[in-house]
Amino acid sequence: MMKTERLYLRNLRREDIPAIHKYRNDPDCARWQRWEDTSEEAVAAFVRNYSDSEFLSRQEEQHYAICADGML
Repeated sequence: MMKTERLYLRNLRREDIPAIHKYRNDPDCARWQRWEDTSEEAVAAFVRNYSDSEFLSRQEEQHYAICADGML
């Protein structure tokens, strides 16, 4: 996890699935993205796949949750 005065950058968690699912199915967000499957199952698989990303590692692809202060 990385923390600044106002934001936290942390690994994805299972509890993030509803929020990720919601924005992946928001037409305003989706028009700028290339998600092929926006189902809850696909989002759950995405979270499982990237929940152990090591910050600034040499992993080819990494994904994190960006949280406002107090939303750890």
